[in-house]
Amino acid sequence: MRGKFSTEEIIKLPKWARNKIIALQSDLQYYQNKIEDILGEHETNTFFRLGTTDQPLPLDSRIKFKLKDGNIECFLENDHLEILANYYEKDFVILPKIENVIILKFA
Repeated sequence: MRGKFSTEEIIKLPKWARNKIIALQSDLQYYQNKIEDILGEHETNTFFRLGTTDQPLPLDSRIKFKLKDGNIECFLENDHLEILANYYEKDFVILPKIENVIILKFA
């Protein structure tokens, strides 16, 4: 079954069928736009890495990491990265590793 009909083929259909096709085409466009929004295919400042490829997320997304002892949430706030730690009964520590790397964990 093919996906597109020519204008001539659509004109030959009954009015109710033409209206249904128009409605379905409109729905299709709406859901394609929604998928693009969800996948971040528009302008974005947030990505996640899948293998070696950066995958876009919606603009200003928040990233939440669930750990055994709590959660760490990261997001961009104006010109800086903000990190929020939700922990249960442990302290949240920041450990410098090398020049441009730090380790965040509960201890």
